[in-house]
Amino acid sequence: MAKKKKLKKTKKTARKVKKTVRKAKKAKSKVKKGKKKAVKKVKKTKKKGKKKAAKGRKLKAAKSVKKAKPAKKPMTAQRNKAISNASAAVMQRLIGKVVHYYDRIGVAIIDLKEPLRVGDMVMLKKGDRIVPQRIESIEIEHASVTSAKRGDIVGVKVDTEAYEGTVVLPG
Repeated sequence: MAKKKKLKKTKKTARKVKKTVRKAKKAKSKVKKGKKKAVKKVKKTKKKGKKKAAKGRKLKAAKSVKKAKPAKKPMTAQRNKAISNASAAVMQRLIGKVVHYYDRIGVAIIDLKEPLRVGDMVMLKKGDRIVPQRIESIEIEHASVTSAKRGDIVGVKVDTEAYEGTVVLPG
């Protein structure tokens, strides 16, 4: 009788194992079907996207044909001349340009176009903002100097912020 009980138990466990295997196979097939469906959806959306893009190109081309740009007003010769004269005047008296600014220590690195000495008065110009500044110290490669010549890149202690692109003019 003991043998019969053991046989029943082993048959039950075998059935359970078969059921779990069947469930696993079903789940696996569902996953495969889901992947196939997902791939099909992606392909369909790509095709739709291509069609929409083609339609969009056609619409843009049609719009560009319909839409005419208004003619630009020509600048007068006098205005052009005035602008060029003003820029030329600024460039003639330009001392240098700020290449970098160290905000923690308040030092502007200036690429000089003209000579500069300690005690000179300069104007720092950025946009509409113009700030007067007296040169109190000049350094070239961490060495303090009294004057710097054209072409030198110097560090100058400034009182206000002088960010990159600020123009240095004589004051």
